[in-house]
Formats: sequence, structure tokens, C-alpha cells
Amino acid sequence: MVSSVDTALALNKLGCRCVDSGIPLRNIDVYVDSCDEFDARIYMIKGGGGAMLREKVLASISKKRIYILDEDKVSERIGSKRPVPIEVVPYAYHLVSIELSSRGIEFTLRYSNTRYGPTLTDNGNLILDLKTGPLSDPEAFDQFLSAIPGVVVTGIFLRKHIDLVIVGYRDGNVKLFGSLR
Repeated sequence: MVSSVDTALALNKLGCRCVDSGIPLRNIDVYVDSCDEFDARIYMIKGGGGAMLREKVLASISKKRIYILDEDKVSERIGSKRPVPIEVVPYAYHLVSIELSSRGIEFTLRYSNTRYGPTLTDNGNLILDLKTGPLSDPEAFDQFLSAIPGVVVTGIFLRKHIDLVIVGYRDGNVKLFGSLR
């Protein structure tokens, strides 16, 4: 089972058979992925590829969630290096933008490099990239964003979505965060 059409196409090209993501599976044994930014408090930002809703669904139904990344994705606090993406229903774009602007949150509507117009998720929604700076309380910020009508999901992955993070360093060392207990 894969989280995005792009991933499925790439794997098919390599000869891998992918399970249709529309099949309601439960209890996936292991979910392996990466992220866009991670901090040692075990929070991460995902959604650079625009599949954060599907990634959260897969993480939610998996027994173990493992993320593998390199040292460039590690920061002291998420939001330091990458914007926080949110998936927004097109119909609610103006409402969401007004709510974010009224709170002083800067954002950009993500545009495609390969076609005219905004980037659409595999679910047909828009992506807004929020310039937050370092997040001191990712859980509260995630709750705030999720409460805005029209926000489908955020790219903030909380501890409940993460079991083990494996960080590889240029010098060959590897550091583990979390556990598979």
C-alpha cells in the first residue's frame, strides 16, 4: 500500500506490485517512510510531496511506524527549516486564508512546477505552506489548524504517528529516536 499516485507509478516502473490505496486495510504490520523535518522531541513535518492525508491514514492503521531520514532533516524544533503544509478543500480556501491571515500566519498557496495552477493533492485539494518558524507547541498548533473549517489535515506528525526514527549521518553514524516496543 502506498501513500501517493507518484510513489505507486515509480514502484510500478521498477516492477513492484502496489496494493490499491482505496482498499480499507487494517493493522498494517510496518509502515516505513521519511519526512521533511524532524526534531528530537519526536515531532515531524511531512507533506512536501503533498500526500500528508494518505500518509497519516497509513500511519494510523499501522502497528509500527518507522521513518528513515538523513541529518539534513533534523532541526531543534520543527518549523525551523520547512513550512508546515496543510491540505485545504478548494471551496474553503478563502475562509482558511482569512483565518490564517487574521492570526498573522504567513502562507503561500503551493503551485505546480509541471502544470498551470495550484498543486492539487491526490484527493483534489489545495496545499497551503505556512511559514511558522520554530514551533514550541506542535500539538496545540496542529489542534488550532485542524479546527479551521476546510482544513482536511496538517503536515504535523505527532508522537502518536511515530514509533521509531532512524537518522543517518554523513560520518556513518546512525541515531535512533523512539522505539518499536
